[in-house]
Amino acid sequence: MTVTGRECVEFAHDCVQLAGIHNESFAPEDVAALVTAYEDVLRTLGLTDRNDPVTVLVAKTIIEVAKSGDRNPQRLHLEAVNRLSK
Repeated sequence: MTVTGRECVEFAHDCVQLAGIHNESFAPEDVAALVTAYEDVLRTLGLTDRNDPVTVLVAKTIIEVAKSGDRNPQRLHLEAVNRLSK
């Protein structure tokens, strides 16, 4: 999956403006992995409305998982879905 610049910007906007995450620092390639995981989780959960508050929870969860150092989109996706399913 190719991540577009627009998707990165949308993800960053979701995280910073909606999830209140201001002090996290991710390299561009890390952001691409997070965006891929974010999009995959939204698809898995059937979320199509970007204004749905659950999308903010998805973004927060992916960032929390990524804070552990994992940047693999598939593992981020699986762990986020696992955490959100509890």
